[in-house]
Amino acid sequence: MQPISLVQEPFLPPISPEDQSRTYTLVLDLSETLCTFKFTDSQEVDLLLIRPGVHHFLRELSKLYELAIFTSSTQDFADWAIDIIDPHRYVKHRLYRQHVTYEEGSAVGFKDIAKLGRDLSRVIIIDNTYETMQLHPYNGVQIRTWTGDTTDTALSFLLPILQLISRKQVADVRVALSLMALQINAQLLNGVNADFEFILE
Repeated sequence: MQPISLVQEPFLPPISPEDQSRTYTLVLDLSETLCTFKFTDSQEVDLLLIRPGVHHFLRELSKLYELAIFTSSTQDFADWAIDIIDPHRYVKHRLYRQHVTYEEGSAVGFKDIAKLGRDLSRVIIIDNTYETMQLHPYNGVQIRTWTGDTTDTALSFLLPILQLISRKQVADVRVALSLMALQINAQLLNGVNADFEFILE
């Protein structure tokens, strides 16, 4: 079946002059990746919890990457949450439910980063749900679902990996992520070992 998208492509505008030095694009999921929500019995949001390390993660990586948040949430809801998570506006772009691509007749949605208007060899997407990334699995890092654990260190673990990719100016992030995939995924899905060391060769 033909995938359906509700928004004209490309999703992102041309890279701005101020972002020319940021040669990679990092796409981040919102719910259960950067934050989680607690709901009342009436399904209204009672509390927004921010994953440990989010502010430092966004601040440091905004120096190296063009940052975007891609969520399947509605725009009003996502904007409310992102404004709280990112008060300094490190994230340059926001993509919402209307940007998600669906197979005709299916409720399964994909975050098709090929529609961003960026070179896929320089795009990384981080999400807690593999299915949303399966159109471009080699660009993806599946992070452990976060529901409020205050001792979580997944973002702190990922930060130096992403900094290393930028510092090395790798030609294709898909190759770099593939080299480290088994190590990264085991750590992020099963719990981070503070003594773990990674090598990009």
